[in-house]
Amino acid sequence: MRNENRVRTLLMLLSLFCFVIECARIYQSGRITYVFLLWNLFLAWVPYIIGTYMSTTKQNTSPLMQWVVFLVWLLFFPNTTYLMSDLIHLHPQWPIPLWFDAFLLNAFAWNGLLLGLFSLQHAHVFLNQQLSPTRAWFGMIGVICLSGLGVYMGRYLRFNSWDVVANPFEMMQTIFTQLIHPFHYHTLWLFSAGFAALLMMSYGLFYFATTAKREIE
Repeated sequence: MRNENRVRTLLMLLSLFCFVIECARIYQSGRITYVFLLWNLFLAWVPYIIGTYMSTTKQNTSPLMQWVVFLVWLLFFPNTTYLMSDLIHLHPQWPIPLWFDAFLLNAFAWNGLLLGLFSLQHAHVFLNQQLSPTRAWFGMIGVICLSGLGVYMGRYLRFNSWDVVANPFEMMQTIFTQLIHPFHYHTLWLFSAGFAALLMMSYGLFYFATTAKREIE
């Protein structure tokens, strides 16, 4: 629990740092060009908060409700790595130096990735509580693959997490059409697979590094 509090404190400090440099950019440029990053960062915190609750709350909660919370977490989880796709917005904008905008976008991207990795850790803890270790790993692979698809849906199709409730039929029809025509919509497969592979390798390194640390201690 002490380590969890330290992690949460550092993540909050990193988010505060991102907020400060975004405010500095707004002040220097007089424009709110990248202010949407603050909203995206807020959305990235949602699955982390849900994951913390999900991995620590077992008593007085029915198994059905625990899985409902997991599904809600799954809907919001792509918001973490979505911040990495915001690097697409990098281009020269006077009077801000390009290096500063690169630094700003990367700071938010790293913040989102770290929130995603710790959120995945929470989900892994939950799945280990509900399933065998092998099935839990298969579940994690499924979650990460769906996350890659979710980032694509947000970046290119402009769907949000709440469209599952607000606009489910259009969302499902759009994604189903693209899934069954892989040669015509190859970007979906390449983008989703690329993001999923990157996240899978990142989480693998994260998982085994933290496991090795516990074994050393």
